[in-house]
Amino acid sequence: MSTRSRAPAAKTGADRLRTAAVALVLSLLLALAGTSQAELTLGVLPVEPNMALAELLASHPASGSAWSVRSFPDAPALQQALAEGQIDLALNEDAAAEVPGAALITDLFPSVLHILVKERDSPESFAALFDGKAIYAGVPGSLGHELVERIAADHGLDSDSFQLLEDPWTLDPDVFFVFGGTLARDAVERLEGFRLWSMGDANALGRGSTAEGLMLRYPNLRPFILPRDLYPSLGDEPVLTVAVSTLLLARADLDERLAFEAAATADHAAGMIANEYPLAGLPDSVQGQAMTGALPYHPGATRYSERDKPGFLERYAEVLALGFSLIIALGSASLAIDRRRRQARKDRLDVYYRQILELRPDPDAPPADAEARARELRAVQARVLNQVIDERIDADGALVAFLTLSNQALAEAEAGVRSGEPAQSGRRATA
Repeated sequence: MSTRSRAPAAKTGADRLRTAAVALVLSLLLALAGTSQAELTLGVLPVEPNMALAELLASHPASGSAWSVRSFPDAPALQQALAEGQIDLALNEDAAAEVPGAALITDLFPSVLHILVKERDSPESFAALFDGKAIYAGVPGSLGHELVERIAADHGLDSDSFQLLEDPWTLDPDVFFVFGGTLARDAVERLEGFRLWSMGDANALGRGSTAEGLMLRYPNLRPFILPRDLYPSLGDEPVLTVAVSTLLLARADLDERLAFEAAATADHAAGMIANEYPLAGLPDSVQGQAMTGALPYHPGATRYSERDKPGFLERYAEVLALGFSLIIALGSASLAIDRRRRQARKDRLDVYYRQILELRPDPDAPPADAEARARELRAVQARVLNQVIDERIDADGALVAFLTLSNQALAEAEAGVRSGEPAQSGRRATA
């Protein structure tokens, strides 16, 4: 073959390689586009430890997603952004009422209420604690801020009888009423001249304490005891207070796969959260993980929590095994009953077989005897056929054999009647 004839073939092979390379590159680009990370925005209030823990979650996302953190000035703005889809996730304190457009992913950690008063004060009730005081209860819209207003209304205090501060720097507070984690050392040092206020005797928990009364009015709260000497400079006795769960929320229409990954992220980061925030590592019996139930779980979070639960076959394996055993037992019993029924039918036919054999004509018998035998044979056939009809017996091989034998005997008898002689040839052939 000449060089000129080989050139087109070489060119065709090069084109094929180029086309295959382009197809491979396009496939890789499509694969990369399909596996691109989803961007999830986590909303948070600018309070501790929420900000630090939000950054921790964002820095350790589950595979397939990337998180960013966005701060909001107050809880209403955070909840509105979640409802409108501006953000995908939010760290928010457990609310007694449903949050519009939100679903629950998981309970992350408890926020404990720290009530601090001036050392010179010794209020006996919330009314005495609030009356005439300047109170800092967190950012506007926070749970502490709302709780102060509600408790004041419960005790008949109007807004002019106390001052609710927007920040603790413009004016020195007389009372701190703030939810959060354990106080940092520098925060404790700045609280010189204050002491922790207890909602009654910590030993009175379970016997009608103020904290339990507060919990009954606001079911998103639960009693909590700050142990002795947790803050030596703020008091040396156990302090009875309340706590609320800080929740990881998602917008209700978030993709189920992304909600699953958010739940996985929170679960995998649980140890790091407990290391940064010791209250999150307390046993459930201390934390009291009960929540109000005002928020429904997101289907993706439910799927994650049930990922290790046994499937249908595993849950009902014993029931299925019992069912199969019963089916086998019933099948065996049915076969045994059918076998006995068939045997009983055979036993009844055996009686008629015997009668047919006894009624077969004798070669030495006169024609009158052959005619009588023929009548008896017809009577036996009629009885058998009546039983077949009345008992709805199947026309199986035993019945066919009976009819064949009885018809043969009847033919021999009728032949003897017609000829006036015994049917020797038929008898001989049969023998």
